[in-house]
Amino acid sequence: MPMQWQNFLDVLGRKMRSSRLASDIALKTKINREDELMSYLATDHEIIKLISMWLDETYNKREGKSLEKATIFKMVGNREFQSKKYALSVSTYTKSAIYAPADSEDLSVAIANRSAALFYLGKYHVSTID
Repeated sequence: MPMQWQNFLDVLGRKMRSSRLASDIALKTKINREDELMSYLATDHEIIKLISMWLDETYNKREGKSLEKATIFKMVGNREFQSKKYALSVSTYTKSAIYAPADSEDLSVAIANRSAALFYLGKYHVSTID
């Protein structure tokens, strides 16, 4: 399971306390800005490895396009639209568009449906731009 941000910071803090950083008395006087801290951390290969591992885990766990999720959000948005919950359907159709693959019909339908919901909300200009 990927490491959460706070867990990562805790591990990084423990690593920093146990490394040469803790014994560097001049650290407090040398580092006044974030860029100086990052430059200093970049000299510790173990910390760089830890940061790299966290970034890799975070990148690999991201969600991609999903036609199945796009379709589910479209169907939920349709029910909301039919119930005249237009503001809610705008949000749901947006989620459908986010998950829809770029070459799918679902992307076009999600945007068209969102535009219709915006129209019913009286947001005519936004509707035409959408």
